[in-house]
Amino acid sequence: MVRRKSQTAAEVDALVDEAVLGVQSQLYKSPYEAAKKLGVSKDTVTRRVNGGLSRSQARQQQQKLSSVQENVLLKWIKELTISSYSPGHRLLKEIAEEIRTKRTYNLDNPSLDSLNLPPQYTLGKNWVPRFIQRHPHLTVAIRRRIESVRIDGATKEVLEAWFNAYKKVVQEERIQQENI
Repeated sequence: MVRRKSQTAAEVDALVDEAVLGVQSQLYKSPYEAAKKLGVSKDTVTRRVNGGLSRSQARQQQQKLSSVQENVLLKWIKELTISSYSPGHRLLKEIAEEIRTKRTYNLDNPSLDSLNLPPQYTLGKNWVPRFIQRHPHLTVAIRRRIESVRIDGATKEVLEAWFNAYKKVVQEERIQQENI
């Protein structure tokens, strides 16, 4: 499995971005001063101030999905997660393939456009772990199948009886809402 970007590397990237913004807004007189005050490499800050790209930005041309397509995929994942369903790796890869090869959704013009890319440009077997690595806010959850007995036992009558008993105990014991 692909390793996540380390926390220190993410912090260094944030500091370099802060240094570049500081130089551009004239908070710092020079890239050297910004790098010295924030404790990052002066060469990196100078290169980025002069229009150089970060590693992740420079590698975007090598990725199978554009950043816009990845944002569409991230939005889809977020909507699924809100509805209490997190997609597995297989489903995530299938949706990414669909976004990449078949259709793109333009937010300015709500129509679907065909791309028709050749089949040799399919996503590789390590694409999903690398996608998760590029987006550290995504987490992987391992799901377990619920036993059929538990599913069958969760009927409307059983749940209503449980909540009625719960309300009764709360009222009898005079338990306050903030203590629940």
